[in-house]
Amino acid sequence: MKGALICLFAISLTVGCVKDDDNDTGQSVGADADADADADGDADADADADADADADADADADADDTGKPDPPPDGVGDDCSTVFGDPGVIDCSGDCVPIEWATMASDGGFIGDGYCDDETEEFEAHFNCETFIFDGGDCGDEAGTDSPYPECTSDTDCAESMFCGVECWTGGCGADGSVPIDTTGMFCQPCDECHYDDDAVSGSCDTCGGATTGESSPDCSDSDLTLYAEARLGDRSVPAVFTETDTIAAAGVIENMCDLDLSYTTTSTCLVGFMEISGPDSWSEAPICGMAITDHTVPGAGWAESAFLVGTLSAGDYTLTVNFGGGDAATTEFTVIR
Repeated sequence: MKGALICLFAISLTVGCVKDDDNDTGQSVGADADADADADGDADADADADADADADADADADADDTGKPDPPPDGVGDDCSTVFGDPGVIDCSGDCVPIEWATMASDGGFIGDGYCDDETEEFEAHFNCETFIFDGGDCGDEAGTDSPYPECTSDTDCAESMFCGVECWTGGCGADGSVPIDTTGMFCQPCDECHYDDDAVSGSCDTCGGATTGESSPDCSDSDLTLYAEARLGDRSVPAVFTETDTIAAAGVIENMCDLDLSYTTTSTCLVGFMEISGPDSWSEAPICGMAITDHTVPGAGWAESAFLVGTLSAGDYTLTVNFGGGDAATTEFTVIR
């Protein structure tokens, strides 16, 4: 562009010489030649400068072109406010998106919902980075890594700064990252989740340099017991949705959030007195129990459960209700697709 502007300026000088008021032809020709020579010299210099700039730009582009995606910007995962003033979170592209999108599909979010939310932002968000557990595995091999919280049997199965825990505290666990938060089972977890030795499958947080909480919880009581119903597969995993070919199991689980053993008292010998599933298909189970008041031990940072095989179900939405032997009840909803 600079060369083009100078060229126009040179033409302007030539036209001016033709219109010399003194009709000094010799001087006009000489001035014209000098102007042309100067313009040509300037144009050549500019052309050389442009060529050097282009070469430098090409070299810089070649140096930047590593074939690898750019790392996510700073602040990914931080809180923010959307353009509508609603609570948000910074996604992998550095954009502020609604905070409810950045939750697991089981909680109504985009992570682990079966749709890839990558840098193309086809669905208005980018969650395919480590902060958001690579969109819960929705992008498959595009994530470029395995699940950050795979199943394990010992600490040696886990990456550095991780341990084999008795629960998925982080969410996004399992081979495909679809296991939701607070699901019981053996999964690799970050060391900052090893609050008590009983949080680890090994019974010790030594691989993480010791438990983050050095002493037992001071006030353990029945309020530390969490009762819930769970529909799951035979390997104890809980998918976002089931299929008509999945063999489903139903469980009543009592989880102890304290590091000390606690008891749950029932009016019979059974932990669970009755279960039922309602929906397009129906199912129920009532185990035969002895008539005796029974204290069931729920180990510290562990759980006690009663599970039964349901089998396959037709596509549709279902509700599982579990009646525990102590008079408590819990429900959960799940979906079966074709």
